[in-house]
Amino acid sequence: MKKHFYLLKTCLCALAVGVLAGCSAEVDGPQVAEGEGAFLLNVATDTGFETTTRALDESPYANPDNYTVQILQNGAMQDEYSYTEVKDTWIPYGNGTYTVKAFYGEDLPVSTTSMYVEGHQDISISNDTAHVSFTCKPVCAKVTVKFDETMADYFSAYHVVFKTKALGEGSYDWQQTFTDPVYMKVTGEKETVNATIYLTKKSDGTSTTMEKTYELTPAMQKTITMKPTVNNGNVGITIEIDEETNDHEITIEIPSDWV
Repeated sequence: MKKHFYLLKTCLCALAVGVLAGCSAEVDGPQVAEGEGAFLLNVATDTGFETTTRALDESPYANPDNYTVQILQNGAMQDEYSYTEVKDTWIPYGNGTYTVKAFYGEDLPVSTTSMYVEGHQDISISNDTAHVSFTCKPVCAKVTVKFDETMADYFSAYHVVFKTKALGEGSYDWQQTFTDPVYMKVTGEKETVNATIYLTKKSDGTSTTMEKTYELTPAMQKTITMKPTVNNGNVGITIEIDEETNDHEITIEIPSDWV
């Protein structure tokens, strides 16, 4: 059952980020019953990515009014609201420790058409009132693979298979015709992702694979560009990594027994 909200009045207590700051004696706050308190929630967003795609319009993720708010205690959900329901209102709750969570989107291990943005904060209520504020951010990284057009001069087929913790036993296969970025869920603050590059040589149809690893963090935007190189008749691949701040190239030669 949803709570009866108090109308917003000006609160004289300091803004608390992380833990509720008690101010039960304030004149302009709501009057709370014995054994309960109330908090005022402010949700901000930081989607992190600088560009949008044809497959996904990222602008709705930047609007907090689209978000769902959940109140949890010991992992169990107590109440759920739209952010518009609780914005600018005092939310009363019995004394105790809670987690306030706000989120928007689909929580999928990998997707080209959606992403998941979340923020949360633990709070403690003890016969007091306070402000709670946090920022919602993507839990995914935005990954793009670009194959240089000259790849087709040397290879009849090429693709990259990614494996992440969120995918479990599954994988994501980036085909040579794909152009839209993929949103990959990152487990933890940093994750090492495995990528297997598959190549089929155009001249005789023989195939080979190469293993690479990449580090992904939430809200990272990573572009992986691959193009062929030829050195003394041996065909290799140059991989350029663009993380918006650090660019570097890695040249990988095809195994000699495959040339």
